[in-house]
Amino acid sequence: MTNARAFRVTSLFLLPLVAASSACGLLGIGSHDSPVEVGTVRLIAFDHRGAPARSADVVVQDAYGEVFARGKLGVDGTGEVDSIAGGTITVAIRPKKGNANITQDAGDLVTYTEVPLDVTLHVGAPDPRNNDATFDVNIVVPERAGSGAYKLTIGCDSNHGPAVQTAPEFVFHVPEGCGTRPRTIIATALAPNFSPAAISVLREVELEKGGKIEMPAFEPLRAVDIDVAIHDPSTRFYFGHVTVLDAGGTYEFLGTGDQAHGHLTSQLPWNDRVELTRYERELLYEGGDLIESIHHRIEAGAPASTAITDADFLPPPGGGEGDFGFTYDAEVDARRLDLTWNCLKCNAHGQWTLFGPSSQEPFTLPELPADLHSLSPDNGYINSIVGNIFENSDQDGYAGFLNASPDPVAGTTHRQALVVLRNEDI
Repeated sequence: MTNARAFRVTSLFLLPLVAASSACGLLGIGSHDSPVEVGTVRLIAFDHRGAPARSADVVVQDAYGEVFARGKLGVDGTGEVDSIAGGTITVAIRPKKGNANITQDAGDLVTYTEVPLDVTLHVGAPDPRNNDATFDVNIVVPERAGSGAYKLTIGCDSNHGPAVQTAPEFVFHVPEGCGTRPRTIIATALAPNFSPAAISVLREVELEKGGKIEMPAFEPLRAVDIDVAIHDPSTRFYFGHVTVLDAGGTYEFLGTGDQAHGHLTSQLPWNDRVELTRYERELLYEGGDLIESIHHRIEAGAPASTAITDADFLPPPGGGEGDFGFTYDAEVDARRLDLTWNCLKCNAHGQWTLFGPSSQEPFTLPELPADLHSLSPDNGYINSIVGNIFENSDQDGYAGFLNASPDPVAGTTHRQALVVLRNEDI
């Protein structure tokens, strides 16, 4: 029999989603006789600015590419969709209406293939800086002899990053979404070559419109080594940095040193009152394709010197069959394909991200309903193609990868590797 199904959303209204169903939880799809299991999948979606993907389109397709169900997320970017085991779910996010800077049809597509039932799909992540509204706070840092400039951050800065200026008194523009909780403020005195020379830290600060904040005296820097024992420096070199996660903010400290031989040092505040520290290391491989392997480790507490070998990285992928194929020799939780495209004759552009399990078959682009064709590269040219693989210590296979919260967890290691298959972006 047939009945009406719907997204269950936390907003004030429901939008209809129609699918054929049966009381026993199995159904046949169209002209195909094989029964499939039906159930639900929850979605929490944000656009590229970190704002809720309000009223985003959702398409559920079966293994034959036929549309099983359609609907829209709520105004808060969430919803619960009726789906089928192993189905393909695509979220189509259009840019916010009324933006005068948008002259082309544009949008983001995110597709999950072979989706199990009863998972929560996280599209993007929230960002408190997702609008342009700010308020001003006066922040005064101590003057330091020999410093030609100062850098200031609250770990939740505007899209332009931390403020840098020569005068020690800042009129700091705080994004409204960043002023809803106490924050940690870090001021860095910069040497003439703009490297960090000393740091001032003030915690649990209530940011008030029109307020004035005096920063404490500068403290000496603390050197933290983030090393990689590279076995073959002739074929790869190393980047790295430390990110402190404190009071809802992120504070990145770049590593400098001998990249070719795997030794980098980050200069940090001399203070142990830190919630979490993320150690990030990247191996960039020499060769025809741009190939990279990334190692993230999150630990509780303040930064400390740490070392790994290049054997701790996920072996990187290489090119494979067709435009969308890439191969790898590793046990992974998931893979991802990133596409960007444009169409001059149809005045459109966009990006498409596709997730799937560890199968090494090339991705194929789902055939979307006609009203969403302008968001796909059907009549355009794909500028860039990047293949990614993921293996994370706190997740178990593809379902664990899909269910994972974006919140950082102490004691976890996340590994990613990628190959750039095409790079003609402009």
